[in-house]
Amino acid sequence: MATRKKLSNRRKKQISRDCWDLDFAFYKWLLEHLNVYLKEACVDLEFYKEEYNGKVYTQREAIERMIEICKWLTRNDYDYIWARESDERVDELLDLWKIWHRAMWW
Repeated sequence: MATRKKLSNRRKKQISRDCWDLDFAFYKWLLEHLNVYLKEACVDLEFYKEEYNGKVYTQREAIERMIEICKWLTRNDYDYIWARESDERVDELLDLWKIWHRAMWW
C-alpha cells in the first residue's frame, strides 16, 4: 500500500510541475509518444490518407510533421518573442492532431 501511495504522490507532483507550463508539457509528451508510436507501430502507416491545407498526408507523414513541429516548440531556446511563428506551428500541430488522433492506436 505504501508503494502505491508513493507512486501516486510522485505522479501528482509531476502533474503539478507540468501544470506550471502545460502547453510545453503537452508538446513534450506528444513528441515522446509520437516518436515511440512511429518506431513501434504494427499497423500500415501508409494506408490511411487525409487532406490538410491542400496536401494529402499519410499517417506516417502526419506523424513526422507533428514530430518536427513538437521539436521546434520544445527546443531549449524557445522564446515567446516568436509568438506569431509559434502560433502558426501550434495551429498546424493541433489541426493535424485533431485529424489523426483517432488513428493513433494498434
